[in-house]
Amino acid sequence: DPDNIEAQAARVYWPELFRDFTRGNEVDRRNALLNYGYAVVRAALARACTASGLLPAFGVHHASRTNAFNLVDDLIEPFRPFVDRAVHDLARDEASGELTVDDRRAMAGILNHSVAIGADRMTLLAATEVAATSMVRAMENSSAALLQMPGWPGEG
Repeated sequence: DPDNIEAQAARVYWPELFRDFTRGNEVDRRNALLNYGYAVVRAALARACTASGLLPAFGVHHASRTNAFNLVDDLIEPFRPFVDRAVHDLARDEASGELTVDDRRAMAGILNHSVAIGADRMTLLAATEVAATSMVRAMENSSAALLQMPGWPGEG
């Protein structure tokens, strides 16, 4: 992101999502929830990539030699809003407190949330598999148009 567009968007996005929130604040429970939720989705995507025959270490945009999940980090971006919404619904204004077992259960449950890919509705977990297999097709055919990513049910 040479133009720093992601950081510019974050300055608008996070204050709209949560009151009195700074991403990266280690004592803010919402950050812990976001990190936990992203880790759950990242693990599901890593599994789906591996099951589809992809090597998660070889990314398209992410290319760190120390990151074993560069490709996963490329694919996770369209999945993040589902975690963000779950955290918003769970703890929109709750900045303090430790993560509880129920919090972790709720974040793991994100994989069962309903999403859409095209006209099809499926769980977020199933969407990770569709995304990975569509990545294989996109690479085999040199066509990014074949990549399928989730959206909100009822959207477009």
